[in-house]
Amino acid sequence: MKVVGYIDAGVREGAKLVCGGKCMTGKRMTKGGKAFDFDAGNFVLPTIFSDCSDSMSIVREEIFGPVMCVLPFRDEDEVNYAFSVSLCCSLSIKRFTPLFLIYSGKR
Repeated sequence: MKVVGYIDAGVREGAKLVCGGKCMTGKRMTKGGKAFDFDAGNFVLPTIFSDCSDSMSIVREEIFGPVMCVLPFRDEDEVNYAFSVSLCCSLSIKRFTPLFLIYSGKR
């Protein structure tokens, strides 16, 4: 599974796994009382990494799964510069990053 491969790569590259990072397994009951079998599909717990750097694959590449990378920064100018020179991030992605939401006053 590609998402788990990225999570493993993040740990190997030195990012700190704050939470998640594992596949969900077993059966769980839904609100309607039906059993849902997580073993029948690929379900990954929401995952957060800290202590990330721009050189890590989990930061550079787009991961189609519940994975978030937290990067340190000094000020808003550093964040804007990093996104403006990055070849892997489009303007549409920049508009919806958590950092943009924080600086725009949205919570």
